Amino acid sequence: MYKVINSNNSIQVDQQDLDWIINDKVLKDLSIDKNGKRELNINHQGKEYVVRVHEFIQEEKKLILFINGKRQSFQVKEPIDLFLAKVGIDTFAKKKAKNIKAPMPGLILKVLVKAGDEVSAGDPLLILEAMKMENVFKAPDTVKIKSILIKEGQAVDKNQELILFE
Repeated sequence: MYKVINSNNSIQVDQQDLDWIINDKVLKDLSIDKNGKRELNINHQGKEYVVRVHEFIQEEKKLILFINGKRQSFQVKEPIDLFLAKVGIDTFAKKKAKNIKAPMPGLILKVLVKAGDEVSAGDPLLILEAMKMENVFKAPDTVKIKSILIKEGQAVDKNQELILFE
């Protein structure tokens, strides 16, 4: 049994013998043709779906699909993840966000946060100029800023830590 979650739905999926079970409903009229290694043609209740696997990010258990050309992102929970959540241990909640490092040498143009700030995933943290381009670094998750290791106008080296999270 797997649980697949996106912003709109949470679906439990299981396959027993040749039947697919989705949210405790056996789908008898489901046909799946493998078009290639990364694409499926699915026919269900007269509707056709072309599902192409774009990417699976193993460490995040994140699946990115194109369904009839529309990009959709899903969180995949395997049986062990469901069991751990049931007993109160959520492996993703315990995962610590990685500190921000410079991916290349550059110049810090602007620091947009300070130590002690709590930021949400996607909030801008700093702007780094590198190769005549301005790069905005965003929070990877909801985190608290532990310390800022750089100042505006400072030159930084590749892999230098810039911001630490608690």
